[in-house]
Amino acid sequence: MEVFAEYGNAIGGLVVVICLVAFLISSKILGTDERADAIFSRTYKLMFTILAILILGSIFFGIGSSVSGKTYQNLIVIMFAISFLIGNIYLLILSKKY
Repeated sequence: MEVFAEYGNAIGGLVVVICLVAFLISSKILGTDERADAIFSRTYKLMFTILAILILGSIFFGIGSSVSGKTYQNLIVIMFAISFLIGNIYLLILSKKY
């Protein structure tokens, strides 16, 4: 688990940075109209829900007590990366759909 968390932390940090850049580019392309606000609102709702489910799942299954603090911190970064990646994909789908 600790090796997975260590490599996942490096990859997760890179994914978060790439997704943040993609969010910034998408926000410039979509503009600030009502449609763009609705798309970003739905995207952020999904991202927060996924992040909450992942963190509550780690608490429920007791992952924090079975790994060290540094490993748990790395797993949280991976959870953020998963949330950002899914949110970014959802943002692209919504921007093409609407």
